[in-house]
Amino acid sequence: GTHYYDAGTVVSVKATPSEGWRFKYWVLDSSVKLSNPVEVTMNKDHTLTAVFEKIPQTKTTYVKVDRISVEVYGCWWSNSSVYTDTPNLLVVQEHFVAKVTVEASEYTVNGGPGGIKAAQLTLTVPDKNWFMYSHWNGTLPEFSNQTYSIKLTINKKGKYEYWLPLPAKDTWKATLVGVYKFDVNYQWTNTRDTRSGTVSCTVKILGDSAHDDPNVELQPVFYWLPLDTESGVAVVFYNSSSGLLRNRAWIHGELVVRWRGEVKKVIRLRGGLWGDVLSHFKRCPVVGEKDLWCFYPIEKALGFTPPSDAAVSWAEVNLWEIEGPGLNSTFTYRCVAPKQYEPLSIEYREATVVVYSLTWTNTTVSGQLKLVDWSTLQPLEGFIVLLAKNGSSSQIDYCVLVAKPYTAFNIKVKYPYEVWAVALPWGKNTIYSNRKYGKILLVKNPPEP
Repeated sequence: GTHYYDAGTVVSVKATPSEGWRFKYWVLDSSVKLSNPVEVTMNKDHTLTAVFEKIPQTKTTYVKVDRISVEVYGCWWSNSSVYTDTPNLLVVQEHFVAKVTVEASEYTVNGGPGGIKAAQLTLTVPDKNWFMYSHWNGTLPEFSNQTYSIKLTINKKGKYEYWLPLPAKDTWKATLVGVYKFDVNYQWTNTRDTRSGTVSCTVKILGDSAHDDPNVELQPVFYWLPLDTESGVAVVFYNSSSGLLRNRAWIHGELVVRWRGEVKKVIRLRGGLWGDVLSHFKRCPVVGEKDLWCFYPIEKALGFTPPSDAAVSWAEVNLWEIEGPGLNSTFTYRCVAPKQYEPLSIEYREATVVVYSLTWTNTTVSGQLKLVDWSTLQPLEGFIVLLAKNGSSSQIDYCVLVAKPYTAFNIKVKYPYEVWAVALPWGKNTIYSNRKYGKILLVKNPPEP
């Protein structure tokens, strides 16, 4: 509009923008003035024009956390990236890590500061009495009771997995047997929204239960599997109410031999998987290049078919290592990691071969044999190995027979000869030896027909 002022008057003029607009500058006559308000001295007629510009519409994207969940996995303490595939199932004294899964989404609003506002997430694991925090210091882990906390930034939508604790070589260690809650407290904010709460999972820890709770009892089962005429494999599987323990190669134990209460021998059974044991049998020397177990399924000796990832403790044991005290000794298996407070009693027994019939010529030896327990004469399952030394040669030929109620055989020989039968039974919670009575001379240098 047009306004009139007295000469010499100083007029202050302020421009007020409408909503969605902002002041840019004044044009006084032909000069640009940036100040607002602007002062005009009325020494002549002036033209004053306010210039406005539209405010650009900003958009702000906010990242928000929709869902958080947690699972616990057992692991090997020196490398927490190697963990089991069964969630929320641990063994006492086992190290473990937690997998926290975070699902995040985005929403966009007009206005705000603009850009993307990430969600700042804090996860806290409170201290509980059933586990301890383990920090890897480069030599040995150090344990403490402490609350663990970590801050994370989530700057876009998606599904994220975080393995706690960080750094990667820190873990927790289960210290009690039972069923417990593992809690993770969370709090997040994106400057516009804030949420907090707790997520949990129920963790079962197996071991010797002080309350004899069958739900958490870990039961070792010992098997003796003959490897050749002088040795066998001692292997221990671990059963629980959740089934056969699997995917843990770090559970190990000891076979302890005592005589008159004094420890005479300790044989370490290293941790591994059932597939490791199967591959060990491939070098069995009884039949040269062939596997002893090609004559009979190994599942027959166990009574079940273990998966290749079944957790075992095992060792090859030479019978001469334990034959000294022999039948007068007591054998126990104790799990060392995790510690087994109630050792498993293992019987030590002698096996032998009973001859029911035997005939020979200058070219063949035949008959019927039976594999039995030496003291009870009860039939056993396993193998009978025939060793034949033919003629003047020092070479020994092998023949492996699967033990039956009456095991018939017929082998070719070269005169003069000698033939031995060796007992190779397998056993559950029993070690069978053939060192005293299990090697039977069937025939030696018979009179020439």
